Amino acid sequence: MKVKPLEIAVVLVVMTIGVVLFYKVKRVEDQYRNPKGPAGDSIPAESPDEANRIVHASGLSIIAPQNWDQIRDRGPDVEFLCIAARNRQLHKRLRSFITISEADQPTPATLSDYVAVAFQGSSAYECLRVDREYSFDDGARSSYSLYVNAEGRWWYIEWRVAETIREMPPQIKEYLDTIKLPPA
Repeated sequence: MKVKPLEIAVVLVVMTIGVVLFYKVKRVEDQYRNPKGPAGDSIPAESPDEANRIVHASGLSIIAPQNWDQIRDRGPDVEFLCIAARNRQLHKRLRSFITISEADQPTPATLSDYVAVAFQGSSAYECLRVDREYSFDDGARSSYSLYVNAEGRWWYIEWRVAETIREMPPQIKEYLDTIKLPPA
C-alpha cells in the first residue's frame, strides 16, 4: 500500500496539535498547583531582601526567601509565624520551612543536646541534627532548633529541610538573623 503525501501531512498536523494541547494543559495544571508562582528553593541562594519581610500581628517578623510564603497562621492572639518554600506539587510534604513561636522555658533535659550561643544579643541554645537519613521508602530530614531567651521571654525557632544536612547553611543563618521578636 502506497502512503500519499497528503495522509502524512494530516498525521503530522494532528500530532502537532496533540503536542501543543498537551503543553498548554501542562502549563494550566502548573499554574493551578502553584497559583502564587514558582517553587522555592529549600536552601535559598539569594540574600535576604527587606521587601519580602512577613510580619505577624504581634510584631514578630522574618524576611522570607524568594518564593517562600507564610503558612499555618494561628491567628493574631498566638505569637507564631511559619514560612515555607513553595512546593511544585499540591499535597506533598514541605521541603523546607521555618517556624518561630513563643515557648516555655526549656528544661535542662531538653537542652542536653544543645550548645549555648548568642542570638541577636540574647542568650540562646542551638542544635542541628539529622532526624532521619534517606531510605528507600522515606526521604531524609534534618532540623535546626534554637531556644532564645529575649528579655525574659523564651522563643523557639526551627528550620526543617527534607535533606541530610550536617552543617548549618550560611544562607539559612542569614535569614534567621532577620527575625525580629516582639518586645516583652
